Amino acid sequence: MTESFRCSDAARERGDAVLGTAPPQPRLLLVEVPGGWPPDALAALPRESGDDLVQVMTDRSARLLLIRRPGGQHRPDGPWQWYAVDPAARPGARVVGGTWSTGTELLAAATSALAGVAAQDPGVVDEELLLVCTHGRKDVCCAVRGRPVAAVLSQLWPDEVWECSHTGGDRFAANLLVLPDGACYGGLDADQAAGVVREHRAGAPAVAHLRGHIGQHRLVQSAVVAALGRWGVPWDAVRPVGAPQVLPPTEEDGAGVGTGDVVARWRTDVTVEGHGLWRASGVERLAPAQRLTCRAAQAGSVRVPEVVGWSAVPGSGADSR
Repeated sequence: MTESFRCSDAARERGDAVLGTAPPQPRLLLVEVPGGWPPDALAALPRESGDDLVQVMTDRSARLLLIRRPGGQHRPDGPWQWYAVDPAARPGARVVGGTWSTGTELLAAATSALAGVAAQDPGVVDEELLLVCTHGRKDVCCAVRGRPVAAVLSQLWPDEVWECSHTGGDRFAANLLVLPDGACYGGLDADQAAGVVREHRAGAPAVAHLRGHIGQHRLVQSAVVAALGRWGVPWDAVRPVGAPQVLPPTEEDGAGVGTGDVVARWRTDVTVEGHGLWRASGVERLAPAQRLTCRAAQAGSVRVPEVVGWSAVPGSGADSR
C-alpha cells in the first residue's frame, strides 16, 4: 500500500455494506472543544476532571464526541456548548444542553444529564442536531469527505450543524448523526447530504446510506433498517423487541470460515407500526480481509449481517404485507 491509500475510496470500490455499524453506545456526550483535536478525543478533556468524566461516561454507557462549528467558527475563551443525548429514550428522545467554562462545570453538568436528572430541568433544549465526523487526526478520510458535507449542511441549518470527532466506521466517511433520533448515515457526499436529511425528517430514511440506530446491537440495527426499507415507514415506526438470538450455521452452510462463508445465523423481532410484530431471520458472512482505516497497518476482516427473510410472529396480529 502507498501513502495515498484512502480507506473510504477503497470501501466504495468494494461496495462495503454500511448496515449494522452505528456506534453501540446508547448515550452521547457532546462537548464543544474548538481548534484541532488529538487522535484520542478523551485527551482533549480538561485535565482537572478528565478521569472523573471518563468514569461517568463508562458508568452510563455514553460515548464522548467533541464538537465544533464548521469553518473554524469558535469561541477561544468560552463559554462552550455541551449536550447530552439519549436516542433510545422513550417516549420521545430529547437533547439536554448547556454551557461550560471549566472542567468542574462540565463534570457536574455531564453527571446530572447522563443520569437523567436534567430531563426535568430547564436544561432540556429540544434542539435537533446534525453532526458530521471531520476528525482528520483520527482518519484523514473523515476530514477529506466530512468537511465538505458539514459546510453544505451548515449553509442550510446553521444552528443545528456541528463537526464532531470519531463516530467509528472511518471507511464510511462522510458520516452523519441525526439527533435526537439516533440515526447514523454513512457514505455521504456533499451533493446528497441535504437530501438525506430532508428525506429522513420527512419520514423516508435513505436506507442505502443508513448504518443503523445508535445504541442498538448490530444485528438489531440490521433488522430495523431492513424493516424500514421493506415497509417504507418513518424512522420511529420500527421498534426492536428483545435481544437478537445468535445461532450456529446450518449443515447447508458448511463449516468453513473463508471469505463469504456464513459464520452465524440470527433472528430478532421488531414491531412495525401498522403491520404488527415480525421476526427477521438473517446470516452473518465473513468479509474478505481489508485495510479498514487509513492508519491500519494490517488487513482485518469483519462480519457482515444480512436479513434473508421475514415471518409474522404467531399470535401477534401481524399482517402479511
